[in-house]
Amino acid sequence: MPDHTHTHAPLDAFRMAAFRRVLQHHGRRFGTRWDIAPPQPVHSRAIARRTARYNFLNAVRAGLTTDPLLWPWSTFRDALGLVHDPWGGPATIRDVLGYTPGQMFWFTVDDRSCSDSARVPPAHTLASTGLVATFEAVVSACASSLRCRPDDRYRRGHPCRATFVGLATELGGSPRSSIAAAVGVSVRALHSLRARAEPSAIAVAKRCLVDPRLHAWCAPPGRQLPAFGS
Repeated sequence: MPDHTHTHAPLDAFRMAAFRRVLQHHGRRFGTRWDIAPPQPVHSRAIARRTARYNFLNAVRAGLTTDPLLWPWSTFRDALGLVHDPWGGPATIRDVLGYTPGQMFWFTVDDRSCSDSARVPPAHTLASTGLVATFEAVVSACASSLRCRPDDRYRRGHPCRATFVGLATELGGSPRSSIAAAVGVSVRALHSLRARAEPSAIAVAKRCLVDPRLHAWCAPPGRQLPAFGS
């Protein structure tokens, strides 16, 4: 949220101390001050589910967005499997709550504060064929799935570059020269970049690609890119 954050985490002295250090570093870096409230223990799965629902819908109920999928400062996308290397590691909050991705989605968005469009499941849960996408959409989907900036595709060694090349070549329909130009490398470099792309990262980026809400993590790049097939 703009003026506070909610965190679910295993409660022990080590993790609390680490969390305090993170907030202290943030305060020094950005000139902010954090007041850390005493942690509230959660003693049952029912309470955990209720508090998670409250937190994921916090921005919606505050009128900051109409759809929890459109609120980037949240682990909602992580819980639905829409972020590569999700916050919380393998044991995401969805697993802790005992939900499948579909159950997690409906448990969260079935709320009168959400818009009607928010109740549409992510497109990756539906049958999708004949996917056509622009380079801008692919870049945004890769950046969203990796929580990075679209321009990170130009950075040597950054996973966004390899993920974009992997997804773009998998979709097909565009010459290698166009794909290489989109990430600022030579055509000869595409093979090695494709080999470095993690299949799991490509899979998550593809999930984000098929639903416009899921590649809205950050603004599309200002640089004009060609459409696939050009």
